[in-house]
Amino acid sequence: MPQVMHVVKQHQRLLRALLLLTIIVGIGFPRKALAHAILLDAEPSPNALLDQVPIAVTLRFSEPVDPVGAGVTVIAPDGRRIQLDSASSRSRQDHTELRVPLEAFTAQGTYVVRYSVLGRDGHLITGRYVFSVGYTSAPQDHGDLSRWATFLGAWARLLHLLALALLFGTAALSLTAYRLPGSYLIRTYVQSVARRGVLLAALASSLMLIAYVGNLTTLSDPEALRQLLTTRSGAFWSGSFFLALFCYGVLAAPLPASVHLATWTVCATALALGRAAAGHAATTDVPILSILLASVHTSGAAILIGSSLALLFLVRRTQDEEDSIRLTVEQLTRRFALAAVPLAELVTISGAYALWTNVAAPEDLWNTPYGRTLLVKLAAVLAFAAATGIVILRWLRQQRASLQLLRLKALFAFLILPAATILVTFPPTRSSLQPLPAASTALTLAQNAGPYLVTLRIDPAQPGTNRLSVHITAPDGTTVSDARVTLELSTPDGPRLIELQRSSPFYATSVNLMANLWSMAIYVQRPNTSDVPPARFEIPVPVPDSRALLELADAAMNRLQAAEERTELTSGGPVVETVIRYRAPNRAAYSVAAPGRPASETIIIGDRRYDRVAGGDWTTSPWPGSTPFHWPAFRYAQTAEDVRLLGIEPIEGISCYKVAFYDPTSETHYRLWIGIGDFLVRRYEMMAPGHYMIGRFDRFDDPEIVIEVPPVDPNHASGD
Repeated sequence: MPQVMHVVKQHQRLLRALLLLTIIVGIGFPRKALAHAILLDAEPSPNALLDQVPIAVTLRFSEPVDPVGAGVTVIAPDGRRIQLDSASSRSRQDHTELRVPLEAFTAQGTYVVRYSVLGRDGHLITGRYVFSVGYTSAPQDHGDLSRWATFLGAWARLLHLLALALLFGTAALSLTAYRLPGSYLIRTYVQSVARRGVLLAALASSLMLIAYVGNLTTLSDPEALRQLLTTRSGAFWSGSFFLALFCYGVLAAPLPASVHLATWTVCATALALGRAAAGHAATTDVPILSILLASVHTSGAAILIGSSLALLFLVRRTQDEEDSIRLTVEQLTRRFALAAVPLAELVTISGAYALWTNVAAPEDLWNTPYGRTLLVKLAAVLAFAAATGIVILRWLRQQRASLQLLRLKALFAFLILPAATILVTFPPTRSSLQPLPAASTALTLAQNAGPYLVTLRIDPAQPGTNRLSVHITAPDGTTVSDARVTLELSTPDGPRLIELQRSSPFYATSVNLMANLWSMAIYVQRPNTSDVPPARFEIPVPVPDSRALLELADAAMNRLQAAEERTELTSGGPVVETVIRYRAPNRAAYSVAAPGRPASETIIIGDRRYDRVAGGDWTTSPWPGSTPFHWPAFRYAQTAEDVRLLGIEPIEGISCYKVAFYDPTSETHYRLWIGIGDFLVRRYEMMAPGHYMIGRFDRFDDPEIVIEVPPVDPNHASGD
């Protein structure tokens, strides 16, 4: 133990620096993409280029929101702005949509849309995006203030949690010191800490209100203040501010100690209940139970943490006092350490309930920011418990706990506060709604034009003016920048040819698309090269999102017992044809035919593979994968991005949904044809640089698909 105390004392400054760094990095710079309410859609879409000013700007969120501060503001290229309050900006009764009419605007250039709203759990959602009319220009605003608001709000939550710890911790120590010799002096010290706690609560509440409205000037606006107070979170934080000031006034007044203790205890309890009612607990399926348990959890944890901080304060303040006072502090510490055991059990039970309501699956603990932060908090709690256990053991052995050990215990207690604060800045992983994080409805497709990969992006892929951007990639993966690119657009009046303008690294143009099925062909002509076939696309406008179709297709394909797959692979030259037969759960057999090469066959059964070339003898070798072969294992929906339904198209007389998406893990663009009735994939296309594959599935659950171990000459078997 002396060696441990020596290390702690030598590295005390380093521990403090690491603590400060943890708070600044963890709280000051949270990931904005992981906000609790999400902007699902925006019209016009971000970065859209329009030919005329839209009728209105419409923002759609993933849950009901309340505009606060500046609400929704649109800034025109000439500097004019329009700002609507919560009443006039709502366009849906469920409060998920905000709308700003733009009839008064006619200027061309870049418009700025800024929004500031509160979600159901009291978290501030702010953002900014631009769109242009006619041409782009310099935005007429002063940048994005959302980062500042998030930073200030996170610090306000940390300070408020620290205030609760000081209030609950000092109240618990005052009750524990009852009838101890010299307890009056202890209550005097503790009450001074409680006064600091209520002032800290008032400061935290004012900082949160400033973060909500954006600045002090807006906070002084009566209309903005009224709008904020009508929200649940605004009412809580303003109430917290005035309650803290009232409590401070009572503590400063010459009243009996029992009145002081009752006042700050009631104040702390009310703040804990209000904090729970304005947080995650209020959004669960059983809000009343969740709010009560969250209040118990917060109060219990605040007692444990606050008492550790207050005890350290007491020990340091009484070091130079007479022996009787120091003995009283020692007795107080022993009393509270024993009483803290059942309190820790209560905190553990309520924390387990919060874990159950907020975390959907065990893997979310390490796969999500919320889960990883929770693990950090648990580590700090375990370290705090270990330090507390050492203190109790020393007392049981009639030894005094050193000041360095109490400092270490207080350090771990204080580390729990920023971890808990970071935790509430992230959305819980258990959520019935998993909206797409992108605010744009832009559609991206890919098709080959001879040896070139043509990637077409249409933004916003909705009726009206759309921006078409084309990126061309050579088979070696390099960007083609010297081509003449022409768009052939089928219209009711016949084909229309549009030459796309070079805008590194894209070729782009703007076209007006009405609600219809559009046929497009992209022609790529490079100097001193022969003509190549165009890349052809058929696109329905508007294009809806269809992630659910991929999930249904995965489920249907993974129920199969057998199937046959035929593929054609090319990089713009010769075509390699493959026929694959599958039999669940671990068998496959395929043959490959390529121009100029002998045909080859392969059979896979579990962890073994069998090969032969041109009808020769079979050879066997271990399956090269780290795990045995398994089929079916379809997981399109797990990694798909930008999923869109392109229309309905027959495949061999079966009507199919035609779905496009992008897989970032393989950097591949897909198109699937999914049966309307059974959701089985009939056909697919995979497009990546130098890799263009067309595949087809059939013979679903055919009992005649049988895969057996072929006869193998033992002399041709390779070792494991």
